Amino acid sequence: MKAKVIALLQKVWADLVDTYERCKVAIILIGAAIIYLEWAHIKAAFLVLAAQKEQKTDHKEDSVLATQESTANTQADALVKEAAVITAQQPTVTEDWYEKSKK
Repeated sequence: MKAKVIALLQKVWADLVDTYERCKVAIILIGAAIIYLEWAHIKAAFLVLAAQKEQKTDHKEDSVLATQESTANTQADALVKEAAVITAQQPTVTEDWYEKSKK
């Protein structure tokens, strides 16, 4: 039984090779025609895949930038609080500051 299956597969393979050799040009032309007719769909699928990849990359970059922005905002808030403390510690300047400095 196994020998019969192997013989059948060899016969099918030989027929496929023979058909390919006889119809090689026609197969290539048909393949080229299919690619030509479906080029718009192929191009659209390629562009969609490229856009999805770009979107994933941009999402990663956005998360990195959001983290950096959050860190910068925290540092800026700390500087504003520090400036408020320093400003509160400074003596207030009145309109007679010049006269006080002469004394």
